Amino acid sequence: MIKKIKLTEHASKNILEREISIEVMYDTINNPDSKLIQEDNRFIYMKLYFDEVLIEDMLLRVVLEEEINEITVVTIYKTSKIKKYIKGHKI
Repeated sequence: MIKKIKLTEHASKNILEREISIEVMYDTINNPDSKLIQEDNRFIYMKLYFDEVLIEDMLLRVVLEEEINEITVVTIYKTSKIKKYIKGHKI
């Protein structure tokens, strides 16, 4: 079953301000390199990708809440500090 994906106002603002590709966001949600459990239904999905705007490898981190029928993206950000976030995690 395909879940509906919705964005909080905060996540929408981050996507625009940080020039995050919607395609990369969907790819991270659907095919993450790594998932971390933050709370009961809150997760951090991570994916390495090449950022066309910054012309460098980046790590996208999507903080989301997963329910039975939908996923809510709480916040989203990209970082070049890849080693900081994947330390001890399989990517």
